[in-house]
Amino acid sequence: MLVAPRRRTRGGYVRTSILALGGWALATSVAATWPGLVSGVPGYVWPSVSVVAVGLAVLCARNLSYWCRALEQSLESLRENATCELPDCSDPLFSRLFDACLALARATGNRKRIGGLQDRASQETLDNLAAANLRWTGGFARCELPMLASEPMAEDGGLADPLGMRASVTAQLEAIKDAGGVLDGFRGGVVSAFFPPVPSAAIAACAAALACKRAAAGGPPIAVAVALVPAALGELVEGGLTALGPETELARQLTRSARTLGGAILVTGPVVSAAGKRFRSRRLGRFRQGWRKLELHELLGEAAEPDGPDEQLAVCYAEALTALERRDWNAASELFKKCLQLRPADGPSRVCLNFSQRFRNNPPPRSWDGTLVLGSEP
Repeated sequence: MLVAPRRRTRGGYVRTSILALGGWALATSVAATWPGLVSGVPGYVWPSVSVVAVGLAVLCARNLSYWCRALEQSLESLRENATCELPDCSDPLFSRLFDACLALARATGNRKRIGGLQDRASQETLDNLAAANLRWTGGFARCELPMLASEPMAEDGGLADPLGMRASVTAQLEAIKDAGGVLDGFRGGVVSAFFPPVPSAAIAACAAALACKRAAAGGPPIAVAVALVPAALGELVEGGLTALGPETELARQLTRSARTLGGAILVTGPVVSAAGKRFRSRRLGRFRQGWRKLELHELLGEAAEPDGPDEQLAVCYAEALTALERRDWNAASELFKKCLQLRPADGPSRVCLNFSQRFRNNPPPRSWDGTLVLGSEP
């Protein structure tokens, strides 16, 4: 976890106070001559304006130095903390962080801090920086992040069982932390997290999603979704990573679709591809989520787990979905009914059965590409 300095030294406060007092005295003395130059403005206004301007300048200067120390401490944390989410010095994010440390140190003119950073960095890190030629954009690194979201399926948000919801959320947070995730938001029973951009991030996100579902067993049911989205990854002022961008809400939006589909763990196509063969999943079809068309899959479990009824259901569902997409409404209806015989509470089969029955009486246009709009089924 990236960290920011929690306190400033006594010397820093003294220097700031001296600068503020000196600036105020200088501004007051200079402002005393200004009323004669500018007509119509009371003389007592100018000292106040000058003090505010000097204060803002001092604040900006202190913040530059503060962020330089924050990034320097983050660099040290990444190098020394073996349990850190991003311990690999060759990772691109680490390289961007080191690059930002040097840039801010040069901006503040602190030669001693520049030398200290270069002394602490290994030659391998410096070589990686030179080879990658990476730059920190606007204080944030742009990358693709697996985002995980979960929320209660009950309309009341789990308030009917507050103790059970609290225990469920606590267990989910522990599961996300154990998988290497970073909590990005928590409000009520809604949990949002992301996983740092390392090669195994998608695997960790899928493992966390399964763990969250297991953690909620016996309590209020939850909807879980994982999406791989482009985001800007950076550091908060109070310390810790955060992910920003319009796509970061996709996983939370997908939890609503998961509720419609009966609580299936939804993952997007890119997540399935990135996770490889470590997990079992079934393709649910192409769905419209807002303005997006997404290939959604249900995460069934780890590949090492023995096959069970889920595998039979996945095969039957795949045949039914193929029939639906080739516009064979009767065959699709019969196959989805067979899926419901294998699992009567299967939400995706129930939803797609409703679509196939509706399309039999009111078929979509010939340009239909198989995309289903959740919420529009009868």
